[in-house]
Amino acid sequence: MSQYSTKMQHELVSVRDTVESIWVAIVLAFVLRAFVLEAFVIPTGSMAPRLYGEHIDLTCPACGYEFAYGWSAGQEQHARDMASGDGRILASGQRRPAGAACPTCGYDMMPEQVVSGGDRVLVMKYLYRFQPPKPWDVVVFKNSQDNSENYIKRLIGLPGETIEIVHGDIFYRPKGQSEFRIRRKQDPKVQDAMWQVVFDNDFRSKPGLFEDLNSRRPASGRIYPPEWQPADPNNPDDARWNIAHDANSQYGRVLRFAGADGAGQGALALSFHDNDRMFLPRYGYDSEIQSNWMTDIVSDLKLEGVWYPSGLGSRLVLSLSSFEYVFRGEITGDGEVRLLCRPTEGPGSDKWRTLAPPARVASLADGRGHIVSIRNVDLSASVWIDGRQVAASVDTRAAITDGAMAYPMDYKWLKNRLALARQTKDAKPIPNPVVRIAASGPPADLQHVKLMRDVYYTSPTIVDSPGRGPEYDFARRLGFQRNRPGWGTEGNPITLETFDNPDLDQYFVMGDNSPSSLDGRLWIKAAPTLRLYDETGLQGDPNLAIGDIDWPSFLQGLQYPTASDRSSAAAYIRSRLSSGVREQVRRLTRSEVQYDSAEDSLKQQIVAEMNGMIDSQGLFDSKLWLGWGVTLPKPAWPMADMQAAGQKLPPTELRRLNRLAIQAAMPRAVSRQWRIYQLGTVPGYSLIGKAIFVYWPSGFLVPGLSRLPVIPNVGRMRLIR
Repeated sequence: MSQYSTKMQHELVSVRDTVESIWVAIVLAFVLRAFVLEAFVIPTGSMAPRLYGEHIDLTCPACGYEFAYGWSAGQEQHARDMASGDGRILASGQRRPAGAACPTCGYDMMPEQVVSGGDRVLVMKYLYRFQPPKPWDVVVFKNSQDNSENYIKRLIGLPGETIEIVHGDIFYRPKGQSEFRIRRKQDPKVQDAMWQVVFDNDFRSKPGLFEDLNSRRPASGRIYPPEWQPADPNNPDDARWNIAHDANSQYGRVLRFAGADGAGQGALALSFHDNDRMFLPRYGYDSEIQSNWMTDIVSDLKLEGVWYPSGLGSRLVLSLSSFEYVFRGEITGDGEVRLLCRPTEGPGSDKWRTLAPPARVASLADGRGHIVSIRNVDLSASVWIDGRQVAASVDTRAAITDGAMAYPMDYKWLKNRLALARQTKDAKPIPNPVVRIAASGPPADLQHVKLMRDVYYTSPTIVDSPGRGPEYDFARRLGFQRNRPGWGTEGNPITLETFDNPDLDQYFVMGDNSPSSLDGRLWIKAAPTLRLYDETGLQGDPNLAIGDIDWPSFLQGLQYPTASDRSSAAAYIRSRLSSGVREQVRRLTRSEVQYDSAEDSLKQQIVAEMNGMIDSQGLFDSKLWLGWGVTLPKPAWPMADMQAAGQKLPPTELRRLNRLAIQAAMPRAVSRQWRIYQLGTVPGYSLIGKAIFVYWPSGFLVPGLSRLPVIPNVGRMRLIR
């Protein structure tokens, strides 16, 4: 009996331990989810091709290239409408990806496929409580337009910076400085993650497939795959490249140079029959190209291949052009590397100049293949060999030696060149890049040749006006008008403020799939749950907006001043308005003033002139204003005392003092609330964490359960860069 009792006790202890272990595991899981890691599902393709939302996995019938094509609710409804007379589409669970085109060869007749769900990612929560966010981090945050949604984008701008997109690149100006700088990807792994294909020579299209497709289309709708061709058909040295579609060249996948005697050099040029399309910021994930066909010409490129030189005298030349400059990397079999540049026209176009001192690596003629590339990205040209940068341009002329040159383009050059492109009547104001390969000396093979491009951030226009919902109240108070440049886009830089409380600091984010990403550039909603204003009027943006002024009170005081108004600080402020504004106000009827029906253009002009006063040195005079009986709020006292003592206030403090003085002079007309939120930004308190790993890529599907990826595609599990 005692043995039985002991056995029962052991079993009960075992059960209790098991239950405790389960509960501990559950508690730990909740703790991890709450404080360390959390899983999120990618809902859209704004970060494609790095991260997928709901999509269709496609393999191009022409060249075999695999890519993802985004699928949206609108496309789903369109597919159902098409299927109303053809149950085969719905019964099979497949959808026809109308609008999909291969990103490397351009073929656009894709087979029907099932729809896959979005990637699932792990997010390191509260990481930014211990270390500051870094540019190019992929972050998850509460959507500033609707705090009930989580968004995932790439972090572009930090607090204290002013951000502007210029020709697809990111420029930033640190607080207190006057010059814009290019924002480069300092981590090579980040840059590697952001390359995407323009043309991959390993995926050659099947002969005759395009001919058959084009035979059924009008001339305007025909498409042709890119291909390598002799740079000059009349140059016999160019014919030394074997680019035939035969078994000897692995059907065009291997570019074979037969060798040239003496100074002979054979060259190939990458030919695009549809040039106007291939260098636009296009995505295989998107159904159409949403960009400016005249100026959005992508020239941040990488030309790469695996080189097999047969001798020390073998020489390979890789070149890319951007605007009116050509960048050229020269590599020899004995390991000498040179980086050169010249203009394509005008003075100096007949002479190559060095961009970097000549470099040397170990001999490359060792019977092995070596990965070689030339890159022109983020206003920097460089040559790489086997994953290592061996020569790179410099920005400052202080580091340039005689006979060399700095990288020829910068922020100001780009702005001027783009302005010229918009003024010209040329059909092609910005030339397409020219991509070439040349060789000389002993024979050599070049394999796995591919042309890649960097992410190109577009500069869209905000075409919508604020709607009627409460999420638009903030934009309406700003007096926001439609058809204006997006936030942070060319010509409309966005300044990200910093605060004493870092939770209020402002960040700027964008999606890698720039043409199709609803990100900070286009936000005109502000969730009412955001901290939009500082109720105390002690911090935030001192500039006035239309909604910061009570217009009946303000205009009435300007149009019909009382006896006390005529000798007051308020009268002094109104007297500083231009005569044209005062004359327009004088013509307003009593009903226009009383019912706030004055034209928005007049209000905008008054606001602009009031903000000019806030920036001015001569607005506030302590003796004069105290004589008018104006009582400044307590936060303004130290600044007023400094000014009364003859000290010059810093611009930020001066603006704060002037705004507080205007509020005190016109307490009924000017709001005491200062904005601590900027449309288009993410406040620090909305950051959830950094996305670190795709743990469950859209996986293998179960028949009949086409939306349920029961088994993840392990081959696509990856770190997020």
